[in-house]
Amino acid sequence: MKTFTPPVISTFDIKLSDLRFGGFTNRLEECKVVIPDWCEAQTTRRFWASFFRRFKLNGDVYKLFSPQEVANRLIERGNDPKLSIFTESSESGSDSLLAIKNFGSQNVNVGRLIDIFRANGATNIQYANGDLMSQLPAPNSRGSRRIRGDQFQKQLHISVPIDGLYRPVISLHLLRIICLNGIVASAPAYRAEINCGRTDAHQAIDRAIGAFSNDQGFASLEARIEEAQITPASFAEVARASKLLSKVAAPIPCRERLALEAGDLASMFGIASISELSSKQLSQLASNMTVYELINLLTEISTHLAETSEAVKIDGFMGSLLVDDYDLAGVTMNKRAFVDRYFTKAAA
Repeated sequence: MKTFTPPVISTFDIKLSDLRFGGFTNRLEECKVVIPDWCEAQTTRRFWASFFRRFKLNGDVYKLFSPQEVANRLIERGNDPKLSIFTESSESGSDSLLAIKNFGSQNVNVGRLIDIFRANGATNIQYANGDLMSQLPAPNSRGSRRIRGDQFQKQLHISVPIDGLYRPVISLHLLRIICLNGIVASAPAYRAEINCGRTDAHQAIDRAIGAFSNDQGFASLEARIEEAQITPASFAEVARASKLLSKVAAPIPCRERLALEAGDLASMFGIASISELSSKQLSQLASNMTVYELINLLTEISTHLAETSEAVKIDGFMGSLLVDDYDLAGVTMNKRAFVDRYFTKAAA
C-alpha cells in the first residue's frame, strides 16, 4: 500500500439552489457539479447516497430526469435547505464530492483524528473514499495468543467517515505476527458503532477507543479462525474470492496464485469445465486449500499489495466469510504446515 498522506478535504456551506449539476445521464457518477467561486467537482456514489437520503429520493427518478431537473423540482417545492458539502482534492488537482449533510451539524477534523489515533498507539493510518482508518492495540490486551500453529495479537480497527455519512465504527482485528497480515472482522457481529450524539465527536471517539471491551467477540473470532484452520475451502468460496480479486489492481497475478493453491477443479473431478457445475455443487466440493489459507492469501493482498479502497472490499468479504457458516463446516482436512507468505518475502 501507499505511504499514508492526509487527505485534502474542504467543506462548503451552500444552498441547493447554488449548485449547478451538469449532464443528462443514467450514470450518476459521470455527473459533475459546479460549486460557485470554487470548482467543478466529480460526483461519487458516496455523494449520491447522502443526497438520496437527505432528500428522500429513489435513484430511479434519474432515469427520466437530469440531476439539474430533479434539483430544480426540489427547489420549486420549497426544499432548498442550506447544506454542508465535502470535497476531496486529489494529487492531480481534480476534486470529488463526498457526502452532504445538514448545515450546522458538527464536523470532524482530520488532523485531530490522526492525533487521537496516534495517541492510542496507531500502527497504521489509511484513508480511502471519505473514510479515515487505523489499527490500534486492543485495550487491556497484552502479549499474543496462539491459535493452533500461528501467533496472533488482538487489535482494533477503527473507521471514521470524515464527512459524517455514517457513524464511526470499531471492528475486531487480529494481526498474524509472522507476516503482519491483519484479519479485520468487519461483519456486524464483530463491530460496534460509536454514537457521538451532540457531544464533541473527537472526545466521543477517544473515549470509545479507551473503553472498548469485547472479550466475547474476540473469543468467538478466535474460535472461527481455529475452525477455519482445519476446514477445507469449497470451490464456491474460492470462486467468490477469485471474482473479488478480478477487480483488484495488484502488481502481481493474484488470481493465478489463488487458482494454483486451490487446485484444478476440472482435472480433480473429471469435468470439462467449471461452468458445468452449479453454485450448490461447487459449495460441496473441497479445494486443496483450507478456509484459513484462503483468508491468509486474501489478507496478504489487502495488507501488502492492494490499494486502500480495494483492501476495504477484501476485508468486507473476509468479514462475511468469518461470520457465515463455512460451506464444508464439519469436514476436516489433514493438518498442514502454515504458509508464511504467498506473494511477498518475509522480513528478515
